[in-house]
Amino acid sequence: RTKIHGSHLHFLRTGNLAFFEDDYLYICGRQKDLIIVNGVNYHPQDIEFTVQDALPLIRPGCVAAFLSNGTGDDTGQLEIIFEICNTILEEEVKGVVGTETIHVNNTIGLMPSRVIAISERSILKTTSGKIQRRANRAVLHGDNHLIKYEYHCNAENEDEYENSPKQGVVESSKENGEMKQDVDPFNKIVPAFFGVNFDSNLSWDELGLLSMASI
Repeated sequence: RTKIHGSHLHFLRTGNLAFFEDDYLYICGRQKDLIIVNGVNYHPQDIEFTVQDALPLIRPGCVAAFLSNGTGDDTGQLEIIFEICNTILEEEVKGVVGTETIHVNNTIGLMPSRVIAISERSILKTTSGKIQRRANRAVLHGDNHLIKYEYHCNAENEDEYENSPKQGVVESSKENGEMKQDVDPFNKIVPAFFGVNFDSNLSWDELGLLSMASI
C-alpha cells in the first residue's frame, strides 16, 4: 500500500506506470519492466516498436527488450530479442541483426549489448498474448532460446559473434611450432559497436555514434 501526499487515505500500489493528459489517465507500462540506462528511463515498448517497424521481416508483437540483470536499475545492459520470419535466407539473418542494432542506436540513442534473432513462434507470451520479458530473459540466459543469430557487443573475442566469421586478424606467425594470430584491438572495437558486416564507407554520424556510446 501507499499514500498520496496530502491525503490520509491508503491506496494499492499496482506497479503500473501512468500519466494524466487532458483529464484522462493513460496506463503506459509496468514499473518492473522499465529500462534505466545512464539515468534515463526508457519504456521497453518504445524500443520494441522501433525494432518491429524497422524491417518487415520482424514478426509483429514478437520483440522483447530488457536489461541484462533483470532488476530494471542502472547497472544492467540493454538486450533485445525478436522473432524473424522463417522465409528469410539463413545468410541474410546476420544483416538483419546488424541493421536492427544500428537502427535502435539511431532512433532511441541506445547501443544494445546483445541483439538476438530467434525462430518463429519461440518468444514467450502470456495466454493473452503479452510479451513475458522476464521469462524471455531467463530463457535467453539459460541458452534455451532457438537462436538464429546473435550480436554481442561485449565480446572479448570473435567467438562471441554467433555464426559470424572471424574478424580483425592482421598478422599470423609461428611460435613454438604453433600458429599465433595477432589481432588489432581497433578491429575488435569496430564490430563490437556496429556488427561484423557494417558499411565502412559511412561516416561516424551516419553510423549513429553518440559521444556516450564512444565512452
